[in-house]
Amino acid sequence: MKKILAIVVGSLALLVGQPLIIQHWSEAAAQEGIPLPSGNFSDTRQASIAVCVNPTTIAQEPCSTSGAAVLADSTLSNGSFTLDSAGNGCGALTEVDSLLPLAPSSSVSPSIVAKINTSPPPVVTNMHQVFTLVDYDSTSGIGHRSVAVYVGGGTCSGASFNQDGATQANVVMQQFVVSHDGNRIDFLSTSFSNQTRGSFTSSGTELRQSSQNEQ
Repeated sequence: MKKILAIVVGSLALLVGQPLIIQHWSEAAAQEGIPLPSGNFSDTRQASIAVCVNPTTIAQEPCSTSGAAVLADSTLSNGSFTLDSAGNGCGALTEVDSLLPLAPSSSVSPSIVAKINTSPPPVVTNMHQVFTLVDYDSTSGIGHRSVAVYVGGGTCSGASFNQDGATQANVVMQQFVVSHDGNRIDFLSTSFSNQTRGSFTSSGTELRQSSQNEQ
């Protein structure tokens, strides 16, 4: 009888203890939340931007310039970057731009409009972006970061940027959301620092890169 009683008590202890173990694991997982991603990511983004230009030469100029014309710039870019454990990073992009006058009443001359319409889209190949984390909430997976864009030079060494030969083109503030166990980041630009640019929208998706052996 004592032996049977001991087995029953032991079985009850196991059954009662299981919810406690599960609860403890769930609490630990909740405390850990969604870790800040690090590693190598692909980057695909699209944007629609109002660009201020000289109506004769189409060279970009400050939007405050008297007589400046406004063009619609639809962009698509693709590249890759590396994030460190602190959420800072560096990457390279190639961007394709499609420029059009915003309206028939635009001050851009007809000859310039014809040239824009018949020319291939401009392609920017030597472009780098440098990420600086502002904040991150691991409970929701939502964070904010500053992204400085450089053109004309520079190199990335992992998450670090060597600015030699590069010119800073603009600084963008972004809100991002981490999902899929840290393998996906979706972002939306919330502000754009550039005197030659007007209103804009910009968003994109970043996916963790892996080798065939890691899949």
